[in-house]
Parts: sequence; C-alpha cells; structure tokens
Amino acid sequence: MAKLPPPEKLGVDSTAHFSCFRGTGEPVALSEVLAAAQQAEVCLIGETHDDPVAHQLELYLLVQMQARRPCLLSLEMFETDVQPIVDEYLAGLIREDDLLQDARPWTNYWKDYRQMVEFCKGTLTLTQTQTLTLTLTLTLTLTLTLTLTRSSSARARRCP
Repeated sequence: MAKLPPPEKLGVDSTAHFSCFRGTGEPVALSEVLAAAQQAEVCLIGETHDDPVAHQLELYLLVQMQARRPCLLSLEMFETDVQPIVDEYLAGLIREDDLLQDARPWTNYWKDYRQMVEFCKGTLTLTQTQTLTLTLTLTLTLTLTLTLTRSSSARARRCP
C-alpha cells in the first residue's frame, strides 16, 4: 500500500497509476489541475466507471478542492427523482440502508462512490481522506476527463 504523494508530484511521476496532460499533450502535475479548477465555477470529472484508480482520484480531487473553497458534488448514478432521498440521507434524516434501498445506487457504490458521499455528509473527515491509499497491484490506464467552465448551471449537493 502506497500513500498518495502531494498533488505537486501526482500526474507527472512515472510510478503513478495515472498521468495528467494539458490539451496540447504536455504532461502536467495534478497541482496545476487543482489550481485551474480553483479558478473555474464548474469542474466536471468523467471516468471509466469500473476503474478504481479513477474513483480514488475523484475522491482526492474532491477533498483537495474542498480544502481550497466550497464545493458541490453531483453523481450521475443518482437520478433526479431520487434527489430528495439523497438530501434526506445527507441531512441525517434516514439511514444508509434506506438510501441504498430507495435511491437505486449502482452496484459499485459501496467501493467506488460511498467515500465521496460520506465526505459530503461530513462523516468522513478531511483528516481521514488525506491519508488515502491505493491498493492496486496492476498499472491501469486512467481515462479521466476534466472539464473546467465558468458556467454555474449544474445542480449539485454542497459539501461541508
């Protein structure tokens, strides 16, 4: 198990399970991605749904961006008709079992998305997520699309 290095070294280190690039193809550190995200109103992150490296990176980005400014999290797995259920869970009005039964999360919710939801609920603290670890033995190709925009039309849930 290897602890994630600081964002200045992520994305350019050849030992990492992913790399970051500019639109021109030039390698860039994750710290530069975070700096650009800080200037944008909306940051959309797309990933391959069954890639555990991508999900750990999403959580890392969420935690790092939240440390810099208030963030919103929106997950495509939760359809709009279950937003009230998600809101009730985040407010502590229903149990996690109720969320899982009524909100129809994807089968990989527990291992890939739960930490992000719990972080937004406030039950997973920043201190706990600063020690994220990757437990991968294979080098995976990460396809991560990061879109930064000045538009504020996205509907999402504010993190703590």
